[in-house]
Amino acid sequence: MLANATLLPIRAVDNLIYVSACSPARNPSSEYQAWGHSSIVDPMGLVKATCDETESIVHGRIDIDELIAARKGLPVTTQRRFDVYPDVSKPL
Repeated sequence: MLANATLLPIRAVDNLIYVSACSPARNPSSEYQAWGHSSIVDPMGLVKATCDETESIVHGRIDIDELIAARKGLPVTTQRRFDVYPDVSKPL
């Protein structure tokens, strides 16, 4: 499913996090053909590791400095508007 190739980077950037997603390997004799392409995406939406539709293991390293830099570059937490909406991180 090509949606994963588009949605995984979007989710990573939306949340400024690493995203890892797995998919089953493709089984040619199955009625449902899995997409495969398990991937790891960094907080800026760049695919750091991926595979094809065959049985594979995807592994990578999370770079904390890269994560911090991404969050400093897009400081979404400093742009919250509690005068417009409540702070949902606090209990009611």
